[in-house]
Amino acid sequence: MFCPQCGRETLPNGLFCNYCGTRLPTPGHTSKEDVEDDKTVRVNTQPGASEAENKVSSQSAQTTTIQAQPPVEDTPTINATRPINTSSPQVTPASSQPLTSGTYPSHPSVPTMLGGFSGAYPPVPQAQTLLQSNPNYFQSGVQTTLPPQAASGANYAPSPYPAQAGAPIQPRQPLIIVLPERPNWAQKLTIRLFQPYLASNAIFGIILGALVSTLLGMLCFFCIISLLSNAVPENISRQYYNASGNTQKSNGGEFTAGNLLQFLPLQSPFRDTAELFLISQNTQTTLQDTFPGGSNGTVTTYTETMTSPFHGLLLLQALLLVLGGYIAASTDFRNRRGASLVRGMAIAIPYTVLLFLLATQVNGNIPLATSTSATQQSTSTFSVDSTTLLLYGLLWGAVFGLVGAAIKLGQGQVRHHLHRYLYTQRHPQLTGIVTGGLSALLLGLSLALIFGYSLYSQINHYALNSSIPDVILNPNTPTDPNTGPLQAVAIFVQGLARAVGLLAYACGIPLVVQHAKGQDGYLNAEPGSYQVWKQLGMGVLAHPWVFALLLVPIVALFLGGRVSVAISRVRGVGPGAIQGALISLPFTALLLLFTAINTNSITQFSTANIASTGTISIGTQAGDVLL
Repeated sequence: MFCPQCGRETLPNGLFCNYCGTRLPTPGHTSKEDVEDDKTVRVNTQPGASEAENKVSSQSAQTTTIQAQPPVEDTPTINATRPINTSSPQVTPASSQPLTSGTYPSHPSVPTMLGGFSGAYPPVPQAQTLLQSNPNYFQSGVQTTLPPQAASGANYAPSPYPAQAGAPIQPRQPLIIVLPERPNWAQKLTIRLFQPYLASNAIFGIILGALVSTLLGMLCFFCIISLLSNAVPENISRQYYNASGNTQKSNGGEFTAGNLLQFLPLQSPFRDTAELFLISQNTQTTLQDTFPGGSNGTVTTYTETMTSPFHGLLLLQALLLVLGGYIAASTDFRNRRGASLVRGMAIAIPYTVLLFLLATQVNGNIPLATSTSATQQSTSTFSVDSTTLLLYGLLWGAVFGLVGAAIKLGQGQVRHHLHRYLYTQRHPQLTGIVTGGLSALLLGLSLALIFGYSLYSQINHYALNSSIPDVILNPNTPTDPNTGPLQAVAIFVQGLARAVGLLAYACGIPLVVQHAKGQDGYLNAEPGSYQVWKQLGMGVLAHPWVFALLLVPIVALFLGGRVSVAISRVRGVGPGAIQGALISLPFTALLLLFTAINTNSITQFSTANIASTGTISIGTQAGDVLL
């Protein structure tokens, strides 16, 4: 038995097709001849037919005689000896079949179907791909609806269907994103702008936090340089003249802003902004001057490497990095502690990459402001050290990004969450030691910063009045432009570096000033001097009232010990004294790191006189800090 829908052979007693599911016609009692009639088309031409058949044939001869049709060469018929479900049936022209009239066969004749085929069953359709029969099958997973059941021999166009449908591919399960119950402003903004799926992506949040902190930092630094360059009074800018004459420089305000903000003007707004942005990260810079065309045709190269201490604008960039860490941690909608802290710290990686991209724009030649002659011109090249840029980029990005992630975890209750975290640790003694040392250092820096701002007039140019040692090396300029209303800018920029120096000096750590003979003089260090400033003991003595600076470490360490004992929950005077004394370990380690960063040095090298190579530095030594 064959299916009238798809033409495939089915079981003899089956009710439905095994391939397309179409209901099969109910077969009656058939003989062997009936089965043969199902496979072939026969015309009754035997003269010895029964009388009943002849009677029926004679009665309907006038009305049911098969009319001769014109021969159609392309119209095949199914061979009587070959099954209909073969792929290449043998056909013969319709004209070769005898067209006679007579009685109907046991099976009624079937009219010619579309496509030129005739027979009791439709031909086998050509196999088509599943995608051609239903383009959305793999996407939806729903089979197409088959045409209604047709009787055997009905005239209809078969619908193509695959021989065997494969297992449909299950659609991907949708990703379930649980929105935060109380979203913060960063989560609301990112969800509205980038949709929840992208707003919860960790990599996207890390890159976005680094971009926001970098772009906002560049914008703020550009505004500071522009405002300061245009706000320089005329009497200050007049102090910068050309070497060849008394003509005022057109960019005197830019040079004054560079002296106040401690960067070398590159005569380009974007390069100046990027340079100040990198210098504020405590990166090391190198200036190389080349003087060709000497008397004997030699070329003189002068190299100066500068290592700057803590820059005041680092505080501004720290706030922006905290913002970037907050945005990166906000991508964690579940507010998990580990995931949020890691995302906040991870902004250090893309942030450092952006710093290196900015360094490529800063490195290069510096346009010459003036030239002494047409034949003798110097070429100046400025470059940023890659090692210090990588070190401080990762350090500041990780530290301040971690602070931003902690603020996000607090959800407006940072003090409460921090208090609960510190008092629920398994090792309260160790937690108290670390927390007490960190608290003592931060409190000491805050008090030293207040002292530094208050005693600026006594600290500046200490070599002239011998008041308080300084850690700032100002380049030798015709006159000091840090006067008038612009003095507040210099106080802010140099305040953080002086705070670290004052804290070390107040703790009894000597400040060493090294300056070799034969080098260019600087305002804060005399040539040929090796000065050691000590708060206690031998050394350069300052005014007696500077001993009041001893209050800075006393107050800071006293309160840090109190914090350590409170967190450790020790009982008794002896254990409490030991617990408070142990905060000196983290305090010393952090102070050693800060003083190492705060060392201000300038290394000079000239090919004309190699013997004059030397380093001018002001800072502390690691051994003194440990003691």
